[in-house]
Amino acid sequence: TALTHAVKLLNENGIVVLEIPNKNSVNHVGSDGHFNLFGITQLGRIDANEYFGHFFQYEYDVGYYYDLPYYINTLQQLGCECELIQSSIHPIRSSSLRAICGFVQEFRKNRDRYCQYRSQINGELRKKIEVTWNKYLAGFSGEYLRQALLPSKYQDHFQTKYLTDFWTLIAKKVES
Repeated sequence: TALTHAVKLLNENGIVVLEIPNKNSVNHVGSDGHFNLFGITQLGRIDANEYFGHFFQYEYDVGYYYDLPYYINTLQQLGCECELIQSSIHPIRSSSLRAICGFVQEFRKNRDRYCQYRSQINGELRKKIEVTWNKYLAGFSGEYLRQALLPSKYQDHFQTKYLTDFWTLIAKKVES
C-alpha cells in the first residue's frame, strides 16, 4: 500500500528513493534493528508476533519483511523502472572468510542469548524458530560456498541477499 501511494504521488519521470530493510541480512537475522531479537526477521508475521510477545508487553508493530524481488516486481507493476544502488550509508559487508567467521560467531552469540529464554517459548513456536534458523544457515552456507567457487556468477547475489542490511532502490515513474 505504501509503495502504491508513493508512486501515485510521483509525476511522470519522478523518482522515489527507498531504503528497505533486508530480512536476510546477517546483521538483522542475528539481532533485528527494532527489538534486538534473534531470528525474528525470518518468521512469518503471526509467528513473529507470538515470539515478540514472549519478551515485550506491547503489540508488535513491525510490518512484513519481503525479499528484494517483491519490491522490484511491485514497483514495476506500478509503472516504475527500478535500479538497485550501493549506498554509502548502508555499505555491503565484507564477504572474506574472516568476516564470514565473524558473522557465524555473532550468530552463535545471539543464538545463545535466545537459548537463555528458549524455555519461555512454547514448543511449537520454538520448533518453528529452530527450523527457520537451520534453513537460513543452510542457505547462507550453501550460497557462500557457491559464490566462493564461482564469484563472477554468484558473488553479487550473495552480497545483496546476505551482506546488505538495507537495499537502496531508486524507482522512476515512466511515462504512460
